[in-house]
Amino acid sequence: MLDKYLHWLEHNQGRAVSTVNVYHAYLTRLKLHLADHGKTLATADRRLLEEFIGPIAHKAGITP
Repeated sequence: MLDKYLHWLEHNQGRAVSTVNVYHAYLTRLKLHLADHGKTLATADRRLLEEFIGPIAHKAGITP
């Protein structure tokens, strides 16, 4: 599923390869985070997604 999405981003949305690589890295980290909690991308809940993105958003200076 991830490979198809990344391919679509590059070839249909015109994203640069470097951008697609960054997406790939984040999505791989997300996938591992979810697996640590017995979930998949399809079964993730809001709490786990927020737990993952919170530190990334904070580091980027994004506030609620």
